[in-house]
Amino acid sequence: MAPQVDKRQPRVPLSCENCRKRKIKCSGERPFCDTCARRGFSHTCFYLRQNVQIPAGTSSDEVLQRVRRVENLLERQVYLLEQRLEPSPKSNSSNQDTLSQHQSSSVNSSPWTEIEATPSETAPATNVGTILVSEEGYERFIPGLASSDAESVNELIQSASAPPMSSSFPFSAEALAARRALLDTLPPGRQCDELKDIFFEVFSPLFHILHDPSFHAEYADFRQYRGDVSLSFLALVFVILSISVTALDSDHPLLADLGMEATASANIKSLATKYRAAAMGCLSADHFMWRHNLQTVQALVLLIYALSHAHGPSWALLGATFNICVSIGCHIDPSQLNLDPVRSEQRRRCWAGLMLLYTIQNTCLGNIAPMKVIANVRLPADVDDDHITMYDNPLLHTDETQPKPLSKMSYILFKFKLYRLASDITNFTRENGKLSGLFELDAKISREEHEHDARFADPQRLPVYHLAHLYIIKNYTNHLRLILHRPYLPPHSSAADSTLYEYPEQMLQSRQYCKMSAMKIIDNHEDLCCNDKLKPYRWFVYGLGGYQTFLAASTLVVLLGSEDDSVTSDRADVIYALRKCQARFEQLSPRSDISAKAARILRRTLGPVPSTNGGAGGPLHDTPRLYHQSSSINDESKVVYSMSHRHQISSASPGNLHDHHLHHQQQQHTSVPPGPAGYNQTGFTSGDFPSGANEAVTTKMEPPPPPPTSQHQHQVQYQHELQHQHHHQQQQQQQPPPHPHSFFPCPQPLYELMNLPAEQWLGGPSALAWDWSSWVDVPEASIAGSDMFMDTSASGVVM
Repeated sequence: MAPQVDKRQPRVPLSCENCRKRKIKCSGERPFCDTCARRGFSHTCFYLRQNVQIPAGTSSDEVLQRVRRVENLLERQVYLLEQRLEPSPKSNSSNQDTLSQHQSSSVNSSPWTEIEATPSETAPATNVGTILVSEEGYERFIPGLASSDAESVNELIQSASAPPMSSSFPFSAEALAARRALLDTLPPGRQCDELKDIFFEVFSPLFHILHDPSFHAEYADFRQYRGDVSLSFLALVFVILSISVTALDSDHPLLADLGMEATASANIKSLATKYRAAAMGCLSADHFMWRHNLQTVQALVLLIYALSHAHGPSWALLGATFNICVSIGCHIDPSQLNLDPVRSEQRRRCWAGLMLLYTIQNTCLGNIAPMKVIANVRLPADVDDDHITMYDNPLLHTDETQPKPLSKMSYILFKFKLYRLASDITNFTRENGKLSGLFELDAKISREEHEHDARFADPQRLPVYHLAHLYIIKNYTNHLRLILHRPYLPPHSSAADSTLYEYPEQMLQSRQYCKMSAMKIIDNHEDLCCNDKLKPYRWFVYGLGGYQTFLAASTLVVLLGSEDDSVTSDRADVIYALRKCQARFEQLSPRSDISAKAARILRRTLGPVPSTNGGAGGPLHDTPRLYHQSSSINDESKVVYSMSHRHQISSASPGNLHDHHLHHQQQQHTSVPPGPAGYNQTGFTSGDFPSGANEAVTTKMEPPPPPPTSQHQHQVQYQHELQHQHHHQQQQQQQPPPHPHSFFPCPQPLYELMNLPAEQWLGGPSALAWDWSSWVDVPEASIAGSDMFMDTSASGVVM
């Protein structure tokens, strides 16, 4: 009896393959489901073909399979040929239809899905290239020349999924962690969620690489199905955790739950290192050197961001990430690819973040390897994530009469321009540029400041992350102005042949700018330390913010030791601000390495903070109160020689210029023109804060009134005692004595600090890596009472 043949057709799945693999609900929409569209995976969403294959076993079935494969090759060849001859790009709907058609036709012929790049409206009518997306989600970009040959493309597609020469190369087999071991490294679900929320509250608006809704949707799937998570996404989660722990306070419950070290500082460092290592383990286990996707790039860019703040520049990883970006086509603007708006903005953000990191690291190392790759990628749209949908391009701001509204992308776009300006300034200072270049660069800084003032028009009504962005941006612009005008802070030697004295008015003007910028940075440091609203951003003063403040304080010390009248009228206020800054550094020392070093240097320069018991080693009972400083240098009439009131120096012989300088030194500067508007001491221009805005944050402390004659004599006596003590210590250490005309005894090492190359001033705390021990020999200070920050850890993120 012949066996009966089951004629029932196998059931066709209703869900797309992405949802089936992840075992999540699928809407079943065509050409791609809503679930994949929301998660940003519409380009890999496809359904199994309706015509189910008849079980193979006959020769006719084998012939049919070969015919279908030839049809697929011919269809791809025709499509590529049409794209080459197409004079203009197709509409979005036609692009979606074509994408769906080619996905369905290539399911059985290759593990890679093809997305054809089409030219933009301004590009020539030639193929840009092809993006191949594998079933596992890995991407590869094929340039236009290769995609024009269908046979070569098919050969590459067939070999694209071939295993590498070694499953562990270039890493050892023992270094590749198993997926289960990597998952076990994650914190428990509640703590993981809390750290993730901290990242998107504090750090994501600062370095906005991710599309928040897309990440949250995939994170929800990850929390539900941990075992099915891709290794590239798991690496991204670990990088986020490593950055988030740096924002935790020392008494945060998460440190007690997750850490095993004795102190909060050690816990933060240990957890950050642990999660960064786990992220690198995920990437290695995923063979990121051979196969990668956009999540691989996102994880690497954020990892470089974290490493650069903890250890300095990471050139090797930066170079690898750059080449991975090129390999998946991030160097081509997504408008030339058949990608949805969400995917397009994600690619632009990754490329912008990578170029941002490359620019600042290259600048800090002296511009040794300028970028030579031509990539016409537009900057990301300055809109929030809620305005970016899967189907419509984000609406751009078109009303030129009104400033653009701020978004989470605004800060990184501001920093993009400031980093380019920093590169121009380092080139200018390295080449000893002319005064015309100085004026031009200073004008560029002023234009950036005006744009910041217009965009951050009412800071008190902004979200707290925008307020923090404003402080960080203001700090950076003032830091750039310090670097630009710093060449006019020469050592105390007044050699007649110094070219700096060729323009004495400009030298005094630049010193005034340095003083104002330094005082603004010190005032911002106080706000960031004392404003409870900005408490989540105190990591900034632990790292780059503290470094910028130390350089500003050192600049003021050098100005106090100068022999001109640049700070004579403000001397008491400047010293008062330095004393308060020194006290803040003392209290930040347990958490911040740069603050500890700055406190020692200022203690060596200014002496210990005075104490009532007169002893050097007792508690500092008279530490300056940690309120916001308010100084009389808000009076713009004390700004000497405004940039708009420069005097032209007539051409004269070097001897006449020297005589002019000697005569200029003898003058008392009884009348000076007003300075430029907006240069006040509060740290922001006059339009930034309404009157009384800071009182709502913390008590405002007015400057001390002018002392009577007896107090003035006591102050002069105290200054002479400091000068005598410093002179005696310098003789013991065989240091050059202070200049006899200097009222304030500025130490020689701070003059050497002023002469460092500009790139070292931009390089962050690592620029102070040399040994100060031979000069800094003052005993450590002890601060009585509770720490105002309640933080004793020592980790911080920069940017």
